[in-house]
Amino acid sequence: MKNKILGTLSLLSILAVQPANAAFITDISSLTGAVNLIDFSEFTGSNQHHRVNGPINIGTPIGENIEVSTAQDPLDLWLTNTTWDLSNNQEWNSGRNGFLGISQPDNVNVFPVRIDFNSGNISSFGFFMNYFSRRDANNGVVSLSAFDSGSTLLEEFVINGSDSTSINTPSSNNDGAFRGIKRDNADIAYIELLGFHAVFDDLQFTRAGTSSVPEPGSILLLMLGLAGIRASARNSKKTH
Repeated sequence: MKNKILGTLSLLSILAVQPANAAFITDISSLTGAVNLIDFSEFTGSNQHHRVNGPINIGTPIGENIEVSTAQDPLDLWLTNTTWDLSNNQEWNSGRNGFLGISQPDNVNVFPVRIDFNSGNISSFGFFMNYFSRRDANNGVVSLSAFDSGSTLLEEFVINGSDSTSINTPSSNNDGAFRGIKRDNADIAYIELLGFHAVFDDLQFTRAGTSSVPEPGSILLLMLGLAGIRASARNSKKTH
């Protein structure tokens, strides 16, 4: 029996260190649970921010502390309602009624814009987004990255201009597609956006897990407790 218990605990120990499942999502219907929406509509008129560092709280309309910032130069963060040229993907303009933009010179792509979910970790997120795309250069690449509270990279979704993740809107302005990340647990503390010239609107996120199955770490603790109880019971019987 001792060997069986040790074998079970060894297996559970292995499971406990396995990462939570995740999925790259391209449809809003993939979000699980109550969906929170930030539509950036407050950043119009005189309340626009161009080429700033932040932090700026974008969660005020929904009663949350969600800060967007960039700690690097150049100042590549925009909360705007102006016209952005997206080349073959046409343009975004005031018709979107406010959006978030990131712009970096010469396609350097080394200065991420960060969004901190200070009111609580999330399990999934996504944007309606688009980016600068042209046929003579591979500068349509944008990445969405999710991190935990210890700054460990959990997931990265690279939207490539030349594969199935690409966004192509050659015929209409203010167009785009939904892209995001979903995880089993609410362990995303902040996300980073990286790209040459990209625009984001309608940030949607949830805090609900995708499964009610206990985490491996919780199962391990339970099994350790049960093993201890069983051992204690056996010892008690031997003393009587």
